[in-house]
Amino acid sequence: MNEINRRENAKLEKAKGDNAFEEAKILSNNGKYDGAVSRAYYAAFHYACACLLTKGLEPNPIKGCNDSFTSTLFVPMFSLKR
Repeated sequence: MNEINRRENAKLEKAKGDNAFEEAKILSNNGKYDGAVSRAYYAAFHYACACLLTKGLEPNPIKGCNDSFTSTLFVPMFSLKR
């Protein structure tokens, strides 16, 4: 994947995250909490994939982005010395 494709894919993932988050808010406001949690999860998933793409990493199509996000962005952030 080249840099232009990576940026476009990151934008698409962010748009998917925005859409899922908006759906989560609508569901929550209407008392549909199980559906809201599900859509919020997918919003976070798409935002994490977008973050990986901005760092030059491609989410694994089989495992998704959870493993890559945790090992690449989340763990280093919390292992910084204060």
